[in-house]
Amino acid sequence: MKIHSLSGKISVLMAGCVAVFTIAVYFIISLTVESVINQNIEDEVRAKALVLSEELQNRQQRALNATELLTGSPGLLEAIRTGNRQGALAIGQQALKTLELDFLVVTDQEGKVFVRTHEPEKYGDSIIDQVNIQKALQGEASVGIEEGTSINYSIRAGAPLQDEEGRIYGAVSLGYALSENDYVDAQKKIFNCDVTVFLGDERIATTIMSKNGTRLVGTKMEDQRIIDTVLKQGKAYYGSTTINGSKYFVGYTPLADVTGKVSGMLFLGQSYNMAAMLSQKLIMNQAVFMAVLGVFMGFCVVFMFRIMILRKIKAITAMLKDIAEGEGDLTKRVAVSAQDEIGEMSDYFNLFIENIHEVVKGIIAETNKVNTAILASHRNIGVLTGELENAAATVQELSAGMEETASSTEEITATSTEIASAVEVVAIKAQEGALSAHEISSKAVSLKDNAFELQAEADQTRSAIKQTMDAALAKTTEVAKIKSLSEVILQIAVQTNLLALNAAIESARAGEAGKGFSVVSEEIRKLAENSQNTVKEIQDTLGVIFEVVENLADTSRQMLVYIDTKVVENYKESVLVGENYDHDAQTIDGWAGELSATSQELLASIKTVADGIAEIARATESGSERTAHVAAQVAMLKDKANEIKTETDSVKDSADNLQALVRKFKI
Repeated sequence: MKIHSLSGKISVLMAGCVAVFTIAVYFIISLTVESVINQNIEDEVRAKALVLSEELQNRQQRALNATELLTGSPGLLEAIRTGNRQGALAIGQQALKTLELDFLVVTDQEGKVFVRTHEPEKYGDSIIDQVNIQKALQGEASVGIEEGTSINYSIRAGAPLQDEEGRIYGAVSLGYALSENDYVDAQKKIFNCDVTVFLGDERIATTIMSKNGTRLVGTKMEDQRIIDTVLKQGKAYYGSTTINGSKYFVGYTPLADVTGKVSGMLFLGQSYNMAAMLSQKLIMNQAVFMAVLGVFMGFCVVFMFRIMILRKIKAITAMLKDIAEGEGDLTKRVAVSAQDEIGEMSDYFNLFIENIHEVVKGIIAETNKVNTAILASHRNIGVLTGELENAAATVQELSAGMEETASSTEEITATSTEIASAVEVVAIKAQEGALSAHEISSKAVSLKDNAFELQAEADQTRSAIKQTMDAALAKTTEVAKIKSLSEVILQIAVQTNLLALNAAIESARAGEAGKGFSVVSEEIRKLAENSQNTVKEIQDTLGVIFEVVENLADTSRQMLVYIDTKVVENYKESVLVGENYDHDAQTIDGWAGELSATSQELLASIKTVADGIAEIARATESGSERTAHVAAQVAMLKDKANEIKTETDSVKDSADNLQALVRKFKI
C-alpha cells in the first residue's frame, strides 16, 4: 500500500528507526549485563563464604563454652568417680539437647570412652589419639576441627574433668558434626548456595548432585589451583571453577585442626546456570523497556513534527485551496511564527500572494476605466442623435430616462426586499444569541456555586482526616509499652531456662530420688523455651505494626498536602472561571439586545423606502407608455446609433468578462 501523506511517511520512517534502536540496544545489553551480573554473583558468593567461615568459628567458640559449663557440673564429676554410667549419660543427653550439640563424649583418665551420648551402647574404646583428648588429660582446654572414629569430621572442643583440688578424672569432648549431610543441607537453606565439606581433597558431605541424582560424596577436587591455594598455602580461594561438568562461582576456605594444620576445606558456590537465567531475564526486561521507550519517543517526534511543520504546511495548503476553490480572498496572509525553512517559505508565499493581489487590483482598475470610456461613448452617441433630430432626441432622451428609471426602481425594489430579508434573519439570530447568553449566564452561576460548595467540602474533609490521623498516631505509643513488657518476659524466660538446666543436673546427680524432679525441670525448661519463642513473635509483630503505622502516617500527610495544593486550588480556579463566564454572557446578552433593536429599526426604514420606490415605478411606467409612439418616429436614426452602440457593447462585454475572471478574488 502506497503512503501519500507526509505524516504517514514520517511515521513509517520513525517506526524503522525505533526497530533499529531496539535491536541495537538488545545487543548492547546482551554484551554488558551478563558480565555485570556475573561480577555481582561472584561478590555475593565471596561475602556468603566469609559469613559461613565466621559462623564456623562461632560454633567453635560455642563448643568451647559448653565444655566449661559441663566440666563445672558436680553431678558429672560424681558420676565418673562412682562409675555411674547411666547418671553421666542422662546429664550428657540433657546437655546435648539444651546446648544444641551434635555429640558429647566423656572419657576416663586413660582416654577410654566412659559415655558416648550419640551412641550410648558403644563405650570402652580408646580415643586417646585425638588431640583435644590428649590436651584435656593434660589439663588444657582446646577446640578445633578433627577427624574421629564415630563422626568422621567435626568441630571438637575438649576440657579436663577435675575436682576442686585439680585432680583430673577424665575428659569431656563435644562439638558439631561437619561430615553429615544435615549440616550442608542446613547451610544451603540459609545461604541459598551449594555447600561442601572436604577432608583433605575429598568431599565427605555436599549438596551438589551428580547427573544420576546422587550426592558427589567421596569424589576428589579436580582443580589443582584450589588444592595448592587452600590446602597447601592455607589461603581462601574465590573465583570460578568447573564441578561435575558445570561451571560455578566458588569460595573455598581452609579448615584447621587443633594444632593449626589445614586438614580440609569448606566450599560455598553458586551455579552459572542461575547467573545465565538472571542475565536472560534482565536482558529481556531491559529490551522490552527500551522498545517501549523507543516507541514513545517515536510518537513524540511524530507529534512534534505534526505540530511544528505539518500544521504550518496545512495552513498554506488551506489558503491555496481557498484561493482555488473558495472566495479567493487575496487579503489573507500566512502567519510567520518561525525563522526556519517553513517560515522562509511562508514569507515568499505571502510575497507571491501580494503580487497577485496587486495584478488583480490593476485589472479591476483598468476595466473600470474601459467601462467609463464606453459610457462616455454612449453619451456622445446621444448627443449626435440629438443634433440630427432635436425633437426626436428630446423624446428619445425622455423615453430612455423613463426606461432607466423603471429598471433602476425594479433593481432597487429587489435589492430592498433582499436587504429586508437579511435584516430579519439578523434580528432572529440576535434574539437567539440573547437566549443562549442567558443560558450561559445561568450555567456559569451554577458552576460558581458548585465550586464554592466543593471547596468547603474539601476543607472539611482535610480537617477530618488530619484529626483522625493525629488521634491514631497518638494511640500508637501504647504499642511501645507492649514491646518493653515483652523484653522483660524474654529475660525471665532466659533465667528460667538456666534454672531448669541446673535443676536437671542436680536431679541427675540425685539418681533415682531426683527422677521426679527431673521431669518437672524438663517441663519448666520447655515452658521457658516456648515463652522465648512467643516473645520473639510478639516483637516481630510489633515491628511490622510500627512500620505499617509509619507508612499510613506518611500516606495521610501526602494526601493532606495534595488536598491543600491541588484540590482546593482547582476549586478556586473553577469559581473564577464561573464568574468570568457569567460576565462574558451578560456582555453578549447586551450586544445581542442592541443588535436586535437596531435590526428592527433598520427593517422599518427599508420597508418605508421600498413603498416610495414602488410609487415611483408606477409613475415612470405610465410616462413611458405616452412617449412610446413618439419614439417610433426616430427609430431609423436610433438604429444607426445602435450600430455604434453595438460595437461599444462588444468592448464592454470583453471588459465584463475580464472583471468576471478576477471577481472571484477578494481584494
